[in-house]
Amino acid sequence: PLDVDESDPLLPQLIIDRPLSPQERRVLDSALVELQLQAETTYAEGDVLGAMDLWFRELRLRRVLGPREEVPALARVGEVAWKESQTTEVRLITQRLLEIEQEVQAQEPVDYALLLAIADAYQKVRARALAVALYDQVLAQARLTNDLVTQDLALRALAELHLAWFDYPQAAVAYRELLAVVRQYGDPLAEIDVLRQLAYAYGEGRMYEQAIATRDE
Repeated sequence: PLDVDESDPLLPQLIIDRPLSPQERRVLDSALVELQLQAETTYAEGDVLGAMDLWFRELRLRRVLGPREEVPALARVGEVAWKESQTTEVRLITQRLLEIEQEVQAQEPVDYALLLAIADAYQKVRARALAVALYDQVLAQARLTNDLVTQDLALRALAELHLAWFDYPQAAVAYRELLAVVRQYGDPLAEIDVLRQLAYAYGEGRMYEQAIATRDE
């Protein structure tokens, strides 16, 4: 259901197999924006199945534009599918994300920004284990290269993911690591913000002594 449909009239009919030109990409992208809006209108009218048909057509065509365009669309549609209990659609989207992840992992150099986007998409379809594993991998690589920005992004995402699943001890672990990263920036306002989040995680996890100590700090 997520394979490219070469007969789709929105695709340019190519005489030879070649990448789309910049102009062809722009035309297709514009058509996909219209298709997305049509799906959103159909969904707002209460026709979930009709909207999913339109969204899946969009996803098939987004695939032609490449993973950087496809992954955010998969995340967007997957989140709606999960909220509407469309289990088949959620499974198909998760499987497609796994395929893209495997393709990205096989490339050199690995596109860690794209892996972060895939991890975020996993989170949207509630594939928690897949999201955590990918965030951990990106985080490990960012530590090796001392990439503070990527460490910050991955740790914030991990903490929010654990909070969403009410896993407050793991959220606290992520926030503690994030605090160490933020302190390397030398930004006191950012440090205060992370301390507040850490104190919240401690409090919700009934780790009251740590929560009080963090609030004092």
